[in-house]
Amino acid sequence: MNLDAVEVAGSLVAFSEQTDPRLFYAGTWSTVSLSSAFGGTYRQNTTDGASLTICFYGTKLDWLATKGPDKGLAAYTVDGGSADAIDLYSASIQPRQLVRSTGTLANGYHIVRITHMGTKSPANVEGSETAIDIDALEVTGTIIGYAEETDTRLTFAGTWTSVTAASASGGFYKRATGTTATVTIPFVGTSLDLFATKGPSMGSATFSVDGKTPTTASLHNASIISKQKVFATGTLTSGYHTVKMSWSATNAAGTYIGLDAVRVGGTIMSASRFEQTDTDLAYGGTWATVNTASASGSSFKTVNAAGGSVTIDFTGVSLSVMATKTPTYGKMKVTLDGTIISTVDLYSGGATTLYKQTVWSSGYLTPGDHTVKLEWTGTHNAASTGNTIALDAVDVRGVLR
Repeated sequence: MNLDAVEVAGSLVAFSEQTDPRLFYAGTWSTVSLSSAFGGTYRQNTTDGASLTICFYGTKLDWLATKGPDKGLAAYTVDGGSADAIDLYSASIQPRQLVRSTGTLANGYHIVRITHMGTKSPANVEGSETAIDIDALEVTGTIIGYAEETDTRLTFAGTWTSVTAASASGGFYKRATGTTATVTIPFVGTSLDLFATKGPSMGSATFSVDGKTPTTASLHNASIISKQKVFATGTLTSGYHTVKMSWSATNAAGTYIGLDAVRVGGTIMSASRFEQTDTDLAYGGTWATVNTASASGSSFKTVNAAGGSVTIDFTGVSLSVMATKTPTYGKMKVTLDGTIISTVDLYSGGATTLYKQTVWSSGYLTPGDHTVKLEWTGTHNAASTGNTIALDAVDVRGVLR
């Protein structure tokens, strides 16, 4: 299916292309060029179960798509209600079609979900294709960033299990217990709300914003109630932020904490990869380039002399270092914001070369400007035969500067 725009009914109608970062796509979607589509492209999916979730505050949302002979059926729900099958088939290509509207809703938060059904209508006798697509949305209101607890941009620690619950957002939520249980959500924007299931088995959780003093809230309730807003940041300064939810304690015999969904005034962040060739990386000493299809970007850099270093300035919340490890590589010093943090051993063991290895990660930092420096030490593991260090790429939740 494809998306080209969004229409919202209300005092202000906002138009959104299918590329809007506030739209939450699950599964593999491809971009299709079509000059008559909004913006010249639409987004399409051909895999059963792939979906698009749109969270908005307002009174109406219109879904515009490109109909065509290769299109199938999409399941369409509003606020978790019963699903309607929307047929995108047409004997000819018809762009910019209003295929479904929510109609006028009560002013407030709403969730529309569009899911690939993997089937087609009886009218489609031209083939087996079942694609669905998004061209655009029109919203009377404002689109809000939204994510289920399964979103890979959320970082879970501890042991979390998925619980099936028809009343939960998406039909599932995650829960965990114990002092190691945490979830961290990095985002760019001005606000974030967390939703969870409350019930007899739930205990207490702490919530912190940007690493500041946490607050504690109880998730315990005598009966099970779903989609409860358990924490809200309020309005923050626009920029990079992190929200962390942690297990706190048992409460009235409840032991678990849970997460069902996240609503964000902005965009949840994923890591962006920057290759070792990026001009924002400042190298010291003479580094050599090694070309190999096995490396990220098909090459990496090495140095084996005093003064060998690379300085990485970034603005954001985290950075991970990717390198190559071999039987002949040595140790690399890592400094974060002027403080020596670690010595990373690039010895691989045995006779094996290991590519695209995440050898160090900052974890989540206070949002803002940070500097990571990697340096040659001239030392190595006792089993290694050399002191060479390497850099393949860095993954940043934020931007290089």
